[in-house]
Amino acid sequence: MQAAGSALGADLEHVEPRSALLVDDFFTPEEAARVAAGPPAGRDRLITLLWSAKESALKARRTGLREDPRRVHVDALDVAEPGGWAALRIAIDGAASGLTGWWRDDAGFVLTIVGDAAGAPPVVDCRAT
Repeated sequence: MQAAGSALGADLEHVEPRSALLVDDFFTPEEAARVAAGPPAGRDRLITLLWSAKESALKARRTGLREDPRRVHVDALDVAEPGGWAALRIAIDGAASGLTGWWRDDAGFVLTIVGDAAGAPPVVDCRAT
């Protein structure tokens, strides 16, 4: 549970082909290099994950897209097993931001949750009812 006044942001994105312009316009050079170096089969998922993590971080900062997404760098991504949670860490302007979180790929959707007190992986049921 988040403490009063603490930062929390979440985002859900469908994994689908994304324009190279998204990477060029909104990703840091390091993130763009990670996308370029990654296997083509995982490109759409990686771009979606990076974008979703940025959106979650900007929501946690309460700025949304009024803040340049290139200031937000998805610094670390653990590998997630299908349907499982993995850790992520965010840097702002090259410095540790204190924002950490979790991500998962569930049935073709990437879910990210970022906050200043992320704690243990959340319990979320993404199955359709």
